[in-house]
Amino acid sequence: MKSRSWLPAFVLSVPLFLIGCSTESSSTTDPDPFGDNGVFLNVLPPGSADANDGNIATDPNSTNQLVMYENLVFSDAYPTPGELSDADLVPSYFKDGPFLDETAFDTLKSVTNGTNSARIGRDAMGVPHIFGEARADVLFGTGYATATDRMFAIDVLRHVGRGRMSDFLGPAGGNYSSDRGLGRFGGYDEQEMQDQIDQLAPRFGADGVQAQQDVDDFVSGINQYIDDIQTVAEGAERVPIEYAALGLELRPFTARDVLAIAALVQSTFATGGGGEHRQLQLLQGLAGLFPGDADAACKIWRDIRQANDPERQNTTQTTFETQSPPTIDEAACPLDEGFAAAYPGAALFDAGSVQDLELLTIEDCVEPGAAMSGDIECPAFGEDVVGDPVASAAAMMIFRPGAAEGAQLAGGIPYRAADPNLDSLRAGRARAKATLEGVRLALNGDSFPDAMSNAILVNADQTEDGHPIAVFGPQTGYFSPQFLVEFSQQGGGIHSRGMAFAGLPYVIIGRGIDHSWSATSSGDDITDVRVLRLCEMDGADPTRASTSYLYDGVCTAMLQRTDTWTAETNLTTAGTPNQRVTRNILRAPDYG
Repeated sequence: MKSRSWLPAFVLSVPLFLIGCSTESSSTTDPDPFGDNGVFLNVLPPGSADANDGNIATDPNSTNQLVMYENLVFSDAYPTPGELSDADLVPSYFKDGPFLDETAFDTLKSVTNGTNSARIGRDAMGVPHIFGEARADVLFGTGYATATDRMFAIDVLRHVGRGRMSDFLGPAGGNYSSDRGLGRFGGYDEQEMQDQIDQLAPRFGADGVQAQQDVDDFVSGINQYIDDIQTVAEGAERVPIEYAALGLELRPFTARDVLAIAALVQSTFATGGGGEHRQLQLLQGLAGLFPGDADAACKIWRDIRQANDPERQNTTQTTFETQSPPTIDEAACPLDEGFAAAYPGAALFDAGSVQDLELLTIEDCVEPGAAMSGDIECPAFGEDVVGDPVASAAAMMIFRPGAAEGAQLAGGIPYRAADPNLDSLRAGRARAKATLEGVRLALNGDSFPDAMSNAILVNADQTEDGHPIAVFGPQTGYFSPQFLVEFSQQGGGIHSRGMAFAGLPYVIIGRGIDHSWSATSSGDDITDVRVLRLCEMDGADPTRASTSYLYDGVCTAMLQRTDTWTAETNLTTAGTPNQRVTRNILRAPDYG
């Protein structure tokens, strides 16, 4: 494929593909962001924009890239094997992904909250192009466009990222598996999340201050969209049909919601390792199969445990001495006498002594005030809400299931109802279930196909025209609606286009004026399991129930917290009683 500009990379990613090629060398002057800076082709299956207007008709832009993406499977045979050319790429496999200026759009949607203002144009594929005079305007518009395309999805994700999917979607087995997984990874309360946000400035200086402001502006855009759809704002969409179909409330967003979504992305694509105690349990089990033959047990254990494989190909021969110890004798067997003395950092606990603690307790409950003898009362509504606890009914329950068109909410705000017809509600329920199934597949790791990410990077001296090429293909799974969003951001010093996980304000995989970028997952030995020596603050002998540990010889209390919420039944869980969910947090502060 020939290239025609000086941009030093092209990007291809799965499910978002971005392609750009470079030809000319960089000049000393800043390039025109809307000039000819390269060839960029991309595809985001199944599509970019998605209908959030409460109508049964699906936005064609939610599926319009699916055929292109599907055609990639057959690209080696079309039109003739081995004869794929530049001309075949668009529109058979990709769409063009240029920067467009405001003159490229017949109409622009203007959005404002009185402080920030942005203009949003939609191209033929439904991709939002966001324009603003200042950086804050661009981030505000990005939040508004994201909410327009993925309101229900980001609402789900902010609850999932807290380990509280059941708090939003009600009692169901899949919900609790999500809550258990994310609760272990984070399980933060609102104050802990706010503390993390407040640490940005002192830890990262000016960059941290800017990140805080960016997130605040992004959230303001989401909330302006929410405000527009629940009022009769001119040109506003209706409340997304999923809320009426499930009987759920739509509440304002906060910066903590963005942090929760970031934690979800981090836990899915940037964790790995851990499970050292499982490795030891595996070895102990093998030792039971080969009594008296430690070498036989260790030989099988080495073959199947997570470790460095000398037979695999590596991208670097450099070693990183960040482990303790930095090197280990692969011939050593933990079952041998003297192993513990040689490796004091390796804790070898007795076989059968590990006891898992249950993170969640699930109990059927009844509405407050309706409890009879033996009944468990559900936590009161609003007792433990996601986001800021507020008294205003308009802010607390922006969407009221069953409210009539024009009904007055608190403060005299007229309510814009979703289309109540039966077909629309059925469609909304189907859309909601598709979103939930996508979350379940992503979190449980059984999405299809099970494939690794891919990348091709070619140096300038290896290409025909003497300029570098890159192809990036990270795998994030296939869902409808798509969890990723594509947007272009122009203004206030920002010139970028690409994809982000819905609910995050920055392009994660994409390009600027003079460079392109991608992302990778971190899946090796990042997480470590630590064994703590228990103690009692009064000096008594510790027991299994002890909740203090020795740190630098000092008995230190663990952080303990109990979170409680109601998994309230809705139209997808009819017949299932409300359930009280109790989450038991036990954390050693010195280790995070």
